[in-house]
Amino acid sequence: MDRSAMTSLQSAKLHKLIRRLCDKSPFYQEKLAELALGPDCFTGISDLAKLPFTTRSDLVNHYPYGLLTFPLSSVARIHITGRGAQPVAVAYTSGDIAKWLEMLARTLVAGGLNPGGVIQIIADYGLQPEGLGLHYAAEITGATVLPAALLPPETQLATLAQFGVTALAAAPEYLLALAEAARALAIDLQALPVSTVYIISSRPDNKLSAEIAGCFNAAAVDVYTVNELIGPGVAGGCPANCGLHIQEDYFYPEIINPLNGEVKAEGETGELVLTSLGKEAMPVLRYRTGRQAVLNRAPCACGRTLARLLF
Repeated sequence: MDRSAMTSLQSAKLHKLIRRLCDKSPFYQEKLAELALGPDCFTGISDLAKLPFTTRSDLVNHYPYGLLTFPLSSVARIHITGRGAQPVAVAYTSGDIAKWLEMLARTLVAGGLNPGGVIQIIADYGLQPEGLGLHYAAEITGATVLPAALLPPETQLATLAQFGVTALAAAPEYLLALAEAARALAIDLQALPVSTVYIISSRPDNKLSAEIAGCFNAAAVDVYTVNELIGPGVAGGCPANCGLHIQEDYFYPEIINPLNGEVKAEGETGELVLTSLGKEAMPVLRYRTGRQAVLNRAPCACGRTLARLLF
């Protein structure tokens, strides 16, 4: 999709979102009223900077159902992220789940996963969203899925060898633990047929990704997750390896000055802010991620036109 068509799509989705929040969200009704804003104050995505920010504290303080815009009877699933005394609950309609899986499947395909692949998923299949999201998104690609969950490293390594696994998906700490266990057991990871490692992280790190790629002698594809908004798949790498493609038809990115909230120009470093254009059950306006990033909207060498984030 070219930039003009994407902007038109984003503007239409934002207008629909504002109308829903003004009608269905007491939380945002109050926030918008404080700024004397209503659904008719917006002509397009360029008006987004008029809107208030949302923080993690807002999500924590309205746990578990305070940000719902759909009745609970329409909620298909709830994931909980965060440990200890400040969890965040994220609700999904069946439509939200379908959109999430589409986003994540895009990144899996960009990394080479296809119907001939075998992917082993090392992730929590419980309240956290990573396991179930990766599992069903991988099935969409037609690949064979091994739901290895959080089994011990020795079992994970045996499964890798026995089933001809071509792709791994896990958080960086699990991948490093797997490499350490392989060294202790004198297993040569580089002799296995793994060609792609999907690194699931809320804090992508180029140096760490390169280290993991070297351990497995495989391409490393970062999969960015903002679990307070949705599971992994908000942005992901591609073969060109020059930033992570943000799924901007569902999450509109802004880069702001963290000190005064002003939107920065493309190419400048600042705090990443995301608006969930496509979310139904629990949409969020201008969520401050706390992550420093640079936004690049130039078409990528891989052929994709989705904007890229450089962390």
